[in-house]
Amino acid sequence: VLRYAPNKNNFEVKTAKDGKFFFNLYNDKKEKIAKSFFFRKREELEESMNEFIGKVNFSSSENPKVQDKPIVPIAAATTMAAKNLNLESELSEKEEIRKKAEAEERRKAAERERQSLEKIREENRIARIKKEEALALAAKKKEQEKIKKEKVEQEKAAAVYQTQNNNNSDDGDMFDGCFKWMSLLFLLLLFILALSYFKGCFNGNQDGASASTSIEHSDDASASVQDSLLTNNGSTDGDNNHSNLAQDGNQNTEEDNTQSNNGNNENTSYTDNNNPNISIANCNCSEKAVVFEIPNKEAKSVNRLGTNPQFGNTHGLSSADFFEELKYAAENNSWDRSYLNYLFKAMGYNNGFADAQANQISQGTITPGIKGILGFGKYSGYGYSQLDLKGKDLEVFRIEAANGCHIHFMKTCGNLLFICE
Repeated sequence: VLRYAPNKNNFEVKTAKDGKFFFNLYNDKKEKIAKSFFFRKREELEESMNEFIGKVNFSSSENPKVQDKPIVPIAAATTMAAKNLNLESELSEKEEIRKKAEAEERRKAAERERQSLEKIREENRIARIKKEEALALAAKKKEQEKIKKEKVEQEKAAAVYQTQNNNNSDDGDMFDGCFKWMSLLFLLLLFILALSYFKGCFNGNQDGASASTSIEHSDDASASVQDSLLTNNGSTDGDNNHSNLAQDGNQNTEEDNTQSNNGNNENTSYTDNNNPNISIANCNCSEKAVVFEIPNKEAKSVNRLGTNPQFGNTHGLSSADFFEELKYAAENNSWDRSYLNYLFKAMGYNNGFADAQANQISQGTITPGIKGILGFGKYSGYGYSQLDLKGKDLEVFRIEAANGCHIHFMKTCGNLLFICE
C-alpha cells in the first residue's frame, strides 16, 4: 500500500449508495490492494488521499532495497485515528443511550408488574376480610336465632305450665272436650234458675232489693244495661215491671231468658260505651270452645295488668284501629292467626277471622270485681279470674259474636276476656 500510494494515478474515487465517498488503491497490475473508510464530504476524502500522494516514491528502479521498509504517514494515521475515535465515541454514545432507554423500559415494566402484584395482593386481602366478616355475621345470626328459638320454647313451656297450674285436678283439663261436664252444668243451671225464682218471690219485701246484683253505673247507658239484664227477675213475681228490654223494642228470646235468669251472678256488671243495650255473652258457650267454659272453682284475683300481655297496650285506639291491629297480628304471626281463627269460629263465624269486620268491634268498661276467663301470654294461655282493677284497666274492646258468645280484649294488655251471664 505504501509503495503505490504516493502515485495519484493509483487511486480511484467512488461514491457509495448512501452518498458517502471512498477510494480504492490499485497496484501497477490494476489490482485493488486497499480501500478507504467512508467520508461524508469529498474534501475530507481528498485530504486523506493527499496524506499519501507525493510523499515517498517507492519505485523499484530507484530504491529497490527499501521497497519493504514500512513508512508510516504519521499525519494521515493520526487524522484517521481521530476520526475513528470520534466515530467510535459517537457509536458508543448512541449505544449508551440505547442501553439506558432499554434499562428504563425494563424498570418501568418491573414497576408495572410490582404494582399489579400489589393490587392483586390488596384485593385478596380485602376479599379475605369480607369473607371473615361474612362468616362472623352468619355465626352471630345463627347464635341469635338459636337464642331466640330457645326463648320461644321457654315461653311456650312457661305458658303451658301456667295453664296447667290454673286448671287444678278437681276441675279437670279444659281442653279435654266440650261435653265432659254437660251434666254438671245442666244441674248447675237448674239450681240457678230455682234460686232466681225464689229470689224474685222475696224481692217485694226487701226494700227495693230487686236489683241486688252489684252494678256500677257510670252513666245512664249502664242503667239501661241493668234494666235489660234484670227484666225477667222483675216480671216473675210482678213486683217490678221492667218490660222495656231494649231501645229497639225486640222481644226476649230463649237466650235472653237464660241470661236474665242468671242475673244473680256478680258478672252482670258491664257498660258498653257505644251501645248501652247490648247483652253480655251467655254461659252456654263452652260447647263452642273450651276457652269459654267457666270452671266450678274460685276465681283467681287479678289486680294488675300488663305483666303477661297477649296483643299489647291498645289505649288510645279506635275500634277501627284495634281491628287493624288484629289484622296485622294475623298476617304476620302464624300463632296469632290460628288463635284468632279459633276464637271467631267459636263466635259463630264460619270462615273464622276472615269474616271479621271493624263494625263488629265496640268499646266498653267492665265493673271492678267482675269474673271471667282471662287470657295471658304470647301463646294465649287462660284462666278463671276475678278482675279487681280500677281506672283505665277496666276499659275493653268488645267483639260482637254471631252466636251470642261475645268476647272482649283488655285495652291495657290486649288479653282476652270472656264474661258470661
